[in-house]
Amino acid sequence: MELQPFTLNDLMLCIVGVLGALGGVLAITQRSKCQSCCFGLIKRDVAAVVATERLEATGTTGMTPRLSQDETTEAP
Repeated sequence: MELQPFTLNDLMLCIVGVLGALGGVLAITQRSKCQSCCFGLIKRDVAAVVATERLEATGTTGMTPRLSQDETTEAP
């Protein structure tokens, strides 16, 4: 049994396919707000996910610093 010879186009198609799949996995990992991914253990940034969902629903994340009552009064 003998292997068939391959051309440069076949090799290029294989490399592009592998890089495309790897790029897709990296894009999904970045979009899902993962802090770390180590040997299949994925730690998500839950605060960032909640802030994103709140931003989509209300238009604000609700994390804007607010002045306390003491800071709003002016000094004489």
